[in-house]
Amino acid sequence: MPRTTENMFTYNYCLQDTQIRLLRLLPGSDDQEFIGCLLAVDFDRNASPQYEALSYTWGKPLFDAAIFFNDDQSDGLARKFKITTDLAVALRHLRRADKERILWIDQICINQHDATEKSTQVNNMMADIYRRTSALIVWLGAADSETGIAFDTIEGTYQSLPKGPGLSYQERIALRREHMVEPSTGVFNAIEWRAVYNLLRRPWFERTWIVQEAYLAELDGTKTTVLCGGYYVD
Repeated sequence: MPRTTENMFTYNYCLQDTQIRLLRLLPGSDDQEFIGCLLAVDFDRNASPQYEALSYTWGKPLFDAAIFFNDDQSDGLARKFKITTDLAVALRHLRRADKERILWIDQICINQHDATEKSTQVNNMMADIYRRTSALIVWLGAADSETGIAFDTIEGTYQSLPKGPGLSYQERIALRREHMVEPSTGVFNAIEWRAVYNLLRRPWFERTWIVQEAYLAELDGTKTTVLCGGYYVD
């Protein structure tokens, strides 16, 4: 792993109108600092960079965690870049132990202190970023004592949906709904209902523009993975 310094990282170039940044997150173990580098890539219609996009909420604006960027520094030291605690928790689960991962994360890949870049990326590029991603990762936050119950319940419900040729997902939901609205049927017990209810009250579901990110990815049939701590569903 590269050596790190407490010197702060600064963006050393401006993006062109048809460029985006991508984070190359290096592999590491849970007890190691986050190390990565930023790549400026072309994003016009003829370019097809491979990356995964993260859809999440920033949480409290407390930038008390960090990632270190090793971007062609003459001294070979990776410089510190502050991120929110919530994003650090997400990266802890996203980082692989054995190979790098290419990610697009707005908090890192957009220079939040450059108003012009931020406006261009958000208004002109972001819809395509989520539409053209190779995979969408929805991060709901850290797990709690009910998360496993909620994910098991959701997975069980999906598997029990009626199946048939030409039957859409919405039609399957409608056919199953009569068994889902009344807990006394025994399909769900009170603990399962409460776990799912609390999962769906997490901040990600309350932010309209974030839910739109998932919709944009779905337009092109992009694989979506929902993560909550160590639990996930595709």
